Amino acid sequence: MVESKKDLQQRYGAVLEKINEPKRKEKNCSRTVELFFSFDIVNSSSYKDENYFGWPLVLTSLLTSIQRNVTKEIVSAQLWRVLGDEIIFFVTIRNIDEIYSTIDAVYNILVNFNLQLHSGHFFETLGNEDEKSEQTDEPDCVKKEKINFLAVHGSIAVQAAAWIAIVKNGDEEKIQPFDNIFKRYNINDNQQINEFLGQDIDTGFRIKKETQDRRLVVSVELAKLLSDRTAYLSRLNIVTYKSLKGVWRNRLYPIIWYHDKDVSSVSFEESFYYDEVTSSPLSKAYFDNRKGEGVDLPKDMFLDVHKALDKVIQDQNLKAKIELISQTINETENDEKSVENEFSSKLLEFHCAAVCCDVENRKILIAKRNDRKLYPGLWEFGCAKANIENSLSESIINDYKNDFGFDIKVVCEESRKDIEPVPIALYQVDKAEKIQKGVIVIARVIGNIDQLDATVMSRKKHKKYRWIAEEEIDDFQDKAIPDFKDTLKRVFSMWDKIFGD
Repeated sequence: MVESKKDLQQRYGAVLEKINEPKRKEKNCSRTVELFFSFDIVNSSSYKDENYFGWPLVLTSLLTSIQRNVTKEIVSAQLWRVLGDEIIFFVTIRNIDEIYSTIDAVYNILVNFNLQLHSGHFFETLGNEDEKSEQTDEPDCVKKEKINFLAVHGSIAVQAAAWIAIVKNGDEEKIQPFDNIFKRYNINDNQQINEFLGQDIDTGFRIKKETQDRRLVVSVELAKLLSDRTAYLSRLNIVTYKSLKGVWRNRLYPIIWYHDKDVSSVSFEESFYYDEVTSSPLSKAYFDNRKGEGVDLPKDMFLDVHKALDKVIQDQNLKAKIELISQTINETENDEKSVENEFSSKLLEFHCAAVCCDVENRKILIAKRNDRKLYPGLWEFGCAKANIENSLSESIINDYKNDFGFDIKVVCEESRKDIEPVPIALYQVDKAEKIQKGVIVIARVIGNIDQLDATVMSRKKHKKYRWIAEEEIDDFQDKAIPDFKDTLKRVFSMWDKIFGD
């Protein structure tokens, strides 16, 4: 028997009241390795002068697009802060492979956006989004002329930086050498500022000034870890050595640019513009140092990256730090107090599980979770996370598109002015010191179902998937999330009412 709307609303409210009751947990501490990376818009100030009326749309759209790409390509990445025309993220590293995959993704995003900006494709996309978001009476030719103007006067590009740090979360009295700290400043009951403090954080902010458009600069510690694999060692280029204020007592610090020719389709030396050395001191220094006309150091300190890094690590007494980074990564996998769990623990985290229905074949999609900390290897329906930028329905559609590749239409309450998904159940999950709240909704698969195999394989959030029919539910014996069968039976009981015969 299907619940009435009144009964459902009463149960919905009761569950919400229950899951929002404060829950006390013992306070502890942790130590994790965080990989920070930033994207910065180059020439943004001059672009604002040249495009007095158009720059807000371009720059905000660019930062938003970068954020969306990071969320899609680096699932565990969290936004730390936005500083003017710069956006900074961090990732808690739980195994050494995540360092390599994260840097791969950061560089891919960097190259992709610079190609879009250089070719003008980004501005064409901007025009399409503008038409969707702003219903104006301007003729198409006028809109196109405006977009072309923004593209022709588009002197902007993107640069990036990445660095790594050991971060201590909790009990600041137990700080050890090489520790940085995570600190939360509460503004009021609903707002907080999350901050990272320490020497490696300061160094990161110093080195990110030593990059330029199309380039990714990396810290010494990160470069050393990357260099342990031959393929990544070949992508590291020592540009020069500079004294950075407050770093290593102002001794020379190697400025290292990461470049993957397989992604950029050009070698590092060929990637410089023909006249770049006339306008970029860093580019000029790179070539001068290789001719023995730059920093007065042996040529091996520029040409042999592996040898140079070993020498720097030894002379700066950083070997113990590198070893501690590796050790901390190995100990982080099951750390429930890690910064990624703490970062927004006092803010509401709301999840949406959509039961995706193949109406034509009368089956429901189920997926087996990867070996993650929460519910490893259990069967589920997938999950989306609500965000402040989109409606609940849009968030579900976008996240399921990212995770499964197909298009869905969420079942909504069409009679209401505020058209949002109809909840069929609510749930909560205890995770570290925060409780995840969630709602289960129903969705219809409407297209691109052929993308399911490739997307599940590439995303790696799930080991496998299958479609389940109503008559198969009772015989299903694999381990699954709580109320798994109940949810399946409930959706099938509502099937004809929702989708018709």
